[in-house]
Amino acid sequence: MQVTVERVKNDVKQLSREDLREVQDFLDTLLKTEEPKPKMSEEEFEKQMAEEGFITEYKPPIKDFSSYENYKPVTVTGEPISEMIIRERR
Repeated sequence: MQVTVERVKNDVKQLSREDLREVQDFLDTLLKTEEPKPKMSEEEFEKQMAEEGFITEYKPPIKDFSSYENYKPVTVTGEPISEMIIRERR
């Protein structure tokens, strides 16, 4: 069953004055609430943060990944950093 504006109008016409006031109050509260703002992109968010002074610089996202194609991680010997951090926190 699909709700249409015409059907709602016809149903509302059949209400008593008291019920009409209640519906009007309900509609007023619905219309007073702010509509949610559309979500901003990550880039827009970072620009806003920079403008408001929360971050010092804005770096646009990396779009050219060609310099990372032949990336090889450096081999490190010794104790893993994570274990060192845990040990020093104790």
